[in-house]
Amino acid sequence: MTYVIIGSSAAGLNAAAAIRKADADGEILLLTREHARHYSRPLLSYYLAGKIDEEGLLYGGGDYLNGIRATLLSGKDVARLDVYAREAVCTDGSVFPYDRLLIACGGVAEQPEIPGVDLAGVFHFRTLVDTRAISATIERARVCVTMGGGLVSLKAAEALRERGVEEVHLVVGSDRVMSQAMDAGGAALLTKRLSENGVHTHTGESVEAVFGEDAPGGQGRRVRGVSLRGGRQIECQMVLIGKGVRPDLSLARGAGIETEWGILVNERMQTSVCDIYAAGDVAQAHDALHGEARVNALWPLAAQQGSVAGSNMAGRDAIYPGWFAMNSLQVFGLPVVTMGLVTARQEDGLEVLTHVDERREVYRKLVLREGRLVGCAIVGDTDASCLVGLARSRVDVSSFKEELVLSGLTDYRNVVTLMT
Repeated sequence: MTYVIIGSSAAGLNAAAAIRKADADGEILLLTREHARHYSRPLLSYYLAGKIDEEGLLYGGGDYLNGIRATLLSGKDVARLDVYAREAVCTDGSVFPYDRLLIACGGVAEQPEIPGVDLAGVFHFRTLVDTRAISATIERARVCVTMGGGLVSLKAAEALRERGVEEVHLVVGSDRVMSQAMDAGGAALLTKRLSENGVHTHTGESVEAVFGEDAPGGQGRRVRGVSLRGGRQIECQMVLIGKGVRPDLSLARGAGIETEWGILVNERMQTSVCDIYAAGDVAQAHDALHGEARVNALWPLAAQQGSVAGSNMAGRDAIYPGWFAMNSLQVFGLPVVTMGLVTARQEDGLEVLTHVDERREVYRKLVLREGRLVGCAIVGDTDASCLVGLARSRVDVSSFKEELVLSGLTDYRNVVTLMT
């Protein structure tokens, strides 16, 4: 058997490992358009901050692919799939026949349609190539503007401050940071911690234009600042685009594979075309809490989907249980966990409980449906694993919900005591 995997991030790497567990002899090829090795994308902010080097980025260490006898071919940009000939055709003319194929190409960053985004000093922050370019420019950047208030932008802001950028400005279109995964109460604590560390947040704003100046030595034009919708201008030497990523559906649509927001897959991560699978940020898979197929662009879910896909590609019968969206990070040392239906409201037919301790910088929000935990936002606590476990196990927490929102109950033994 020849297995071709398009993409070498979480889904692709875990699929390759699962294939090898089930098939000792098949050929495993990973094709990636990036000119890079098998790195871990969540670690890019640590690399930008100077906390790890490129070797430290490598997923599973430098010998990971050798250990599973898989071959990574970098710089291979797949242009189209020939589903009848069973071939992946690359832009350089190379062709890779397959018996089973996995689409794990993730998302693609969209370029905002505003004047000046092509100036030197404007970067996306998504790939290792992006991060290398940012790092090479950072020494001349006293002020940086980051477009977007999501997880990527927050971690980028922290890394920039670690590297000595004096001011970082987050320009956020919504009314709060992390609006897709955090409510107003939790976002307020995050914004306070950002401000204390030299990161200025501009909510309800957008960058309308990037303006520039001539670079020394006739090297073209570079960033000098941005103009905001409200009329204000911020002078800066660097702009990061931390939003506007969508699933890359070009291959799937060209091959006649069914898509909606992402590539539609069943519980075995199979697409509508025989012997083609999809996993990771490009896949629209079952979400247990929403009860429908959704794209959950998160590293742990991509890894799990990849493992399920790889197992099935190699002839085993594995089922993706449909885990839900969850984020876990630290922002300047402040722990943040969000899970499930965080932004739901009581008028949606759900019960919402909140607890705030501003002195300790602790915030907890629990969302219940029929007594079962279906979402939470936790700021300032170091461990939310118990809450995640309760949600996954669908435990009825009605009898101890007040204790749960007040303390978090970080130990299952406490839960058992309250239940009995």
